[in-house]
Amino acid sequence: MELSRARERLLRRIRTRRGREDEGVVVVEGPRQVETALKAAARFRFALGREGGSPALLNRLQAAGVEIVTIEAARWAEFADTETPQDIIVLAEEPRPPLPPAIRCGNDRVLILDQIQDPGNAGTLVRSAAALGVNRILALDGTVDLWNAKAVRASAGTGFLIPIHRLAWAEARHWLDDAELTTFVADAAGTAIGVSADLTGGRGWALVVGNEGRGVREEIRADEPERLAIPMHRGVESLNAGVAGTLLLWALLGPSTFPDEMEPLP
Repeated sequence: MELSRARERLLRRIRTRRGREDEGVVVVEGPRQVETALKAAARFRFALGREGGSPALLNRLQAAGVEIVTIEAARWAEFADTETPQDIIVLAEEPRPPLPPAIRCGNDRVLILDQIQDPGNAGTLVRSAAALGVNRILALDGTVDLWNAKAVRASAGTGFLIPIHRLAWAEARHWLDDAELTTFVADAAGTAIGVSADLTGGRGWALVVGNEGRGVREEIRADEPERLAIPMHRGVESLNAGVAGTLLLWALLGPSTFPDEMEPLP
């Protein structure tokens, strides 16, 4: 099927955050991300296949009832976001799950992203949260769009596997209080964690990872949450938000949380 003018206009419109959010769609580019979205039973609008590309994944999408539009190779760069074309682009509906009542989430393990700006860090944290069994992600106001193309690539599409909620800190704080979750903050000046430390006592918790330069906002600091840091050798000032957040999630969850055999991520 050929690309219609209406769909071409849609593809150009969603290159901006406002356009993407207004349409409620996610651009999923590349085989790994598309496979993950398929596994998560994402809802697809249609797929673009590059002429001469590998047909295997396109055939799988078609078998799943997804409409396929073929684009000649010469025009592919008009729609692809990556420098190296990956043969397939899918438009999926953005998951917008409602935040469940706090009363049901007292044992939840929650990752909070506070004004994270780099889509690579954001995507890494989404992928880590999905891989480590976090229940949900709260993306506070001022955080980069977790569904932009760069963040989706960095997460390998794992945002489809974990509930992501966008909200303001005031709403998040109220929900956290009602759920009675212990709040921790990633802070290089905080208490250095030990590998075997039991930080949570088996209770539900939330980890806040703040802005790459400023850390978490003052309103969060004002509540005096426990600050956690990664112990490091001298001469290394800090780790980036994606790495630090991942290590802290692992420490909070504890190795005993994980079964001996786990299903690998795609």
